[in-house]
Amino acid sequence: MWRTGQICVVSLLVVPAGQAPERLSVNDPRPLSAAVSLVERRCHCAITYEDPLWTSDDVALSGPHWPAMIPKGGLFTFDAPDLAVTTPAQMAAAMAQVVRVFEQSGSGRGAFRVTNDTIAVHVVPRAGSILDTPVTIPLATRRLDDVVTVVLAAVERGTGQKLELATFPTNFFFQHRVEIEAKQEAAREVLVRALAASGRALSWSLFFDARMRQYYLNTHFVP
Repeated sequence: MWRTGQICVVSLLVVPAGQAPERLSVNDPRPLSAAVSLVERRCHCAITYEDPLWTSDDVALSGPHWPAMIPKGGLFTFDAPDLAVTTPAQMAAAMAQVVRVFEQSGSGRGAFRVTNDTIAVHVVPRAGSILDTPVTIPLATRRLDDVVTVVLAAVERGTGQKLELATFPTNFFFQHRVEIEAKQEAAREVLVRALAASGRALSWSLFFDARMRQYYLNTHFVP
């Protein structure tokens, strides 16, 4: 795993020379998101995921009772990334290969790219990430959930796209306050910095609800 300004090496499985990599499978309406979660649990490092803006062609009704518009996904099988990597940049390169395999497989919808900073890897829509939106946040010490809400509100003001904090480790967010200021910084960078300031490794998935035309941010501890 890695932390702010540090590189922490974790001893994990390394495939011996000449041995085929382990094959992993997920079956989910969002196969790439499920693959990201699986790899994140294995590497104990932060890998965030963001939905594209799904169109009507990308989604289907989930069922007759309390139907929801869910992405058209399914089974996705891929080679496990090399978990001996020690930096976010190296894990980003490994996840880029997973993304390439996903897009070639036809297992789900969406086109993606992979980026990283010094703390986390980010799998985002290739057409553009809403969290690239620059935001300005006045200097203040706020509860962690309030910081995230303020950042999302700033993105909404800048884009007109609705975003909401959906799930988060409630007690931890309520009990931790962080000091944050931003001046025309990408929202993603501000979120990464705020979550890192809590002292715990945190990650997120940003899901787009095609029926509500709204993004929902789900945050969690890195396993």
